[in-house]
Amino acid sequence: MENKLKRKMLWLDAWDIEEQEAWFSHMSLQGWKLIGISKWMAEFEKCEPQKVNYRCDVFKLNDKSENNRIEFYKQSGWEHIATRGFIQVFRDMKGDNSLEIHTDPIEQAATLSILKQDITKRGILTLLLSVITLMLIVGAHQIDPVGNYLNDKFIETIVLIIAYMSISITMVNGMIHMSKLMKRLKSGSLLEHEKSYHRKIKRNKVVGITVIFILSLWVLTVFLNLMNSLQEDRFPAIPKTELPIVQMADFIDDFTYIDEEGLSYFKENSSFLVPRQYQLEQMVEVPGETWEDNSDIYSPSISSFGYEVRSEWLAKKFVQDLKEKHTYYAENYVKVPESKFDELWLSQGNFNAAFIARKHNKVYRVLYYGKGSIDEIIERALAKAER
Repeated sequence: MENKLKRKMLWLDAWDIEEQEAWFSHMSLQGWKLIGISKWMAEFEKCEPQKVNYRCDVFKLNDKSENNRIEFYKQSGWEHIATRGFIQVFRDMKGDNSLEIHTDPIEQAATLSILKQDITKRGILTLLLSVITLMLIVGAHQIDPVGNYLNDKFIETIVLIIAYMSISITMVNGMIHMSKLMKRLKSGSLLEHEKSYHRKIKRNKVVGITVIFILSLWVLTVFLNLMNSLQEDRFPAIPKTELPIVQMADFIDDFTYIDEEGLSYFKENSSFLVPRQYQLEQMVEVPGETWEDNSDIYSPSISSFGYEVRSEWLAKKFVQDLKEKHTYYAENYVKVPESKFDELWLSQGNFNAAFIARKHNKVYRVLYYGKGSIDEIIERALAKAER
């Protein structure tokens, strides 16, 4: 059975008055008459192909004083079909014998001023909210620049900027379009009822589908990452094989220490800017050995991180952000002037030391607490970087 109803996306904006009239009339020529409009869709019913005129007027439907206008239009041969905000859509019931709704361009300009004021208010509000939101987003982006590399936070920023820019540009275009219509009417010219609409529909469709696709892809990515994080082992055991980052076994014989259960793990991760990420947290006890003051069993620990950044240029910037972030957390780094690394930053105390190093696009950050030599650990990291 042939479907007698069809729903089509409203790719024309509410202020595209001339284009909407032409589109509705063209649909009638194809055998589909307009029967209703929702926020995003226009609904059509199957009919015999015929030329039917549509007109869009601007007024508030719930205003009691406007009910007489609808009745007057009906007596003049125009049936009220649908409402789209301030836009009221009428269909010609008498063919060419119907009287035109508007014959005075100055009078029509006065009616359009209602829509222009509404669009201007919404446009200014949208621009203000967009600017405030984007400032907050950029501010949050500056708080944790390292997260942009490791967690793809910059993608969220780009997506939101695209969304707000799209909305803002649309509203600005609406304000400009209404100003042009008002100017034309005030100059004495009536609106065109057979205006070409294909270009605007095509443009709006491309922009709309692109924005929807980007937002959908972002939401899907966030959802999949969330599902993966819920399913993954938060503290996977350290493999018995050699790792791409420094671990205790690189400078202490592994048969002399015992990993503390629940406190030692090795994780791998990935992001767009840093495709390979490694993290090791390792706390051990060395039986038969004590700290220098003989206070307790010797229990060194190491936090080791390795990053393979997508390019050397990005790696240089990543090192600076990494250093600034952890300097804030009391790791006071000093640059080592002579090193086989391209960059080496060192922070050292009595029993604790930390360094950030870069070799080409590989970046290492290590925090060590123990009696061992930090120079030996740096050498081990360099050996891994050169492989």
